Amino acid sequence: MNIAQISAGLDVKAAKILSILLPIYNFIRMAEFRKNTYQYIHDADKSTFTNSAARALNGPAVRDAQAPNKLLKALALYSREISVDKAVLSDLNVNPDPSNLNSFYDNQLNSLCDKIMVEVQNDMVAGTGASNKMLGLLNIIKDADAAGQTDGLLGYENAELAARNKRLTLSLSDVDDQNQLVEEISLAKAMVPGANLIVAGESMAARLTTIARRQNAQADGIDSFGQQVAVFDRTPIAVVPDAVLGFSMNSGAETNTSSIFVLRNAEYQGVCFSTNSGLQFKDFDQVESTVAGVAHFSFNLNTTVEKLNAIYRISGIKR
Repeated sequence: MNIAQISAGLDVKAAKILSILLPIYNFIRMAEFRKNTYQYIHDADKSTFTNSAARALNGPAVRDAQAPNKLLKALALYSREISVDKAVLSDLNVNPDPSNLNSFYDNQLNSLCDKIMVEVQNDMVAGTGASNKMLGLLNIIKDADAAGQTDGLLGYENAELAARNKRLTLSLSDVDDQNQLVEEISLAKAMVPGANLIVAGESMAARLTTIARRQNAQADGIDSFGQQVAVFDRTPIAVVPDAVLGFSMNSGAETNTSSIFVLRNAEYQGVCFSTNSGLQFKDFDQVESTVAGVAHFSFNLNTTVEKLNAIYRISGIKR
């Protein structure tokens, strides 16, 4: 489900706010969400199979014993409130026209929702999984060998996680390196069956667009919200801020590098974001026992990777 579908309980006002902000937040807009309880079972699919399924007439079927690989996970909770002293409401005693007051309140709600959306999208990429944060892509597949990965993360072993990262030594100021990056992205898409999303920082996405124009691999697409998105070699790009995925990372001995993620963005058997809420909203209350009206936005979510072949990282790319 997309963000609007998973947040179906929003009232008209909150839905309008979401529609205003969604064009800004590419990854939230393009991500897949699924319903899960606050504490939920993360079931990493590590099925194994042997031999061929071909059999002789009246022969037995090939049987492979499977075992569950379940972990108990919890959603990360993001909540923000703002308050406005109800003395502001007394302005209606002076000017009965509520339009200015309504405009003020609406602007505060837009800013509140914007603030929580910024943090949630950033943590979808860079969340540490600690200090009440969700687990983001950068900390699921680290730019490291097996020893540098988090063994057992989401039910996967460190060697399995390390195999989903490819560290390059490329400089995008060099045309030959640009050509190699195009090949590496094609190979990464082959490593992610059904790959349908590239996640890149703003500067990286701009450079990919330039490379794609030169190689006639650039196009524009329309997402499920009717928003125009950049497309690289038939795969849409979710552009996130350079603040979380820019050219500021260390990669081995190299500095000032960036990464690209190739995902199978899917509710099941892919990368998605579990939530029991979607975006939740509570308008300014009018409880007479309080001196201020309070508005509240919240979003409870965490990253789910049901199958490890749904994510691949290309790291070590220099500007």
